Amino acid sequence: MKLTVVGATGGVGRRVVSQALDADHDVTAYVRNRAKLQLTHPRLTVIAGELTDREAIRHAVAGADAAINALGPSLDRNATGMPLVDGTRNIVTAMQAEGVER
Repeated sequence: MKLTVVGATGGVGRRVVSQALDADHDVTAYVRNRAKLQLTHPRLTVIAGELTDREAIRHAVAGADAAINALGPSLDRNATGMPLVDGTRNIVTAMQAEGVER
């Protein structure tokens, strides 16, 4: 199975990526900061981008059998807006455009 994991550098995301690779899945990790994902694997592709980058998200989910949203809230108390809501909307829109149903 080919999986896309958004938020792959967080605690949950890292676990999901590791477990998916252990189960012999191909994984595309969509991350904001590539350096935070200190994992290499032949079946791992890392795509760096922001949650606002609709084209990068669409590229990350293209060809996936499923997308997993492992986003978590920001610990930055000065953060404004609703980045998780907007980011999730962009993920779902990209999935629909690419025909990814789960």
